[in-house]
Amino acid sequence: MTRPILPRVNFFDGQEVTETDLDVEQEAWNETVANAVDLVAGSGIEKEFSTQAVLFDSSSVPASVQTLITTQNFDGEPIFPADSFSQVIFTQPSNTSEGSQLEVEISGSTLDGTPSLKVYIFGLIFGGAFVQEVLKFEVNESQITRNYFTQIVSFMTQDFRGNQNTTITGVASLNSGGRLRILESLPMTLERDVIMAEQASEPNMDYVNFKPATLSKTLDILLDEIADTESLNEDDLKINVTATRTRELPPNDSTGLIIGQKFQATTNNLQKVSMLLSVSENTLALPGEEFDWSGDIVVGIRKLQTTTTCPTDTVPGTDIEFDQSQLH
Repeated sequence: MTRPILPRVNFFDGQEVTETDLDVEQEAWNETVANAVDLVAGSGIEKEFSTQAVLFDSSSVPASVQTLITTQNFDGEPIFPADSFSQVIFTQPSNTSEGSQLEVEISGSTLDGTPSLKVYIFGLIFGGAFVQEVLKFEVNESQITRNYFTQIVSFMTQDFRGNQNTTITGVASLNSGGRLRILESLPMTLERDVIMAEQASEPNMDYVNFKPATLSKTLDILLDEIADTESLNEDDLKINVTATRTRELPPNDSTGLIIGQKFQATTNNLQKVSMLLSVSENTLALPGEEFDWSGDIVVGIRKLQTTTTCPTDTVPGTDIEFDQSQLH
């Protein structure tokens, strides 16, 4: 940090001292004292290390990984702590008991909001749970993970340095270029975590149309490989790319059918509720109109009751088990 040298008054004998002279002298003195305190005591935030720990840097990798980048086969390939030649690819968080939040930095990529780049991190967190976290980048920036990782098992990317897989969507994973770094986040670093609660498991849209680098492998095979390296269970990741159940709203329904999903919020300040809907193909429609739809869908949010509707009903053991109120 550069500290400016403030001007001071060069006093001499017999000088007429003005109020401006005193102000300049006082400002210089106060700034000098403040700089001295900051230099000795710091900002009040104690750093664990003099420099931020870099766990992975795509600009400094072994030859095996550099080959994946050069040949555009990096995206969709699990990256492990070491390659088959025992060359270190990335190091682990320093806090192996409580875990560390990770800072993922994308720089130099040709991102302008469309398309987006994704980084998939698989690892262990406090308590030993095997989890996954996806960070989505639409611009060059740094993002902080929600989870505190004690160990990084593997990570993958999509639309970062590209691959050759055109079998999923007809288009290969894009080469946005740039540099990827994974670091340990610094103390008192602000993170962007605006979602209080979400249900994104069925389906998990971050993994839909995932493009493995190896054409003979599927997403399930890759997840199995990642889990097997540490004798973990892929099912713990709770990744589902297809819905396990579909519910149909028949057209012009006159029975008053209501389809609902309970969720329990920790606040009454709901900013947004998202739903995923689709339209069944009308095979009798004219060409180009097979998926046309018109009409209204009424969406309402109803509070859960705190008492049973009938005095003889069994009282639920948890709040989420109560029926919804009849009032919106």
